[in-house]
Amino acid sequence: MVIGAHSVVGAQAVVVNDAPAYSVITGIPAVARRRAHAAEPTAEAFYTDPAIYI
Repeated sequence: MVIGAHSVVGAQAVVVNDAPAYSVITGIPAVARRRAHAAEPTAEAFYTDPAIYI
């Protein structure tokens, strides 16, 4: 299993598959979701709260 660069894993997420870069991984089993920014990531974007996807 590979977690992509700059991905965020939510608390108590059960990761069973690979996750792409720049994604938020949440749930049981975990599902990778793209972050809101699809273009060039900023420093502020790396602190996205994964709880907004629950």
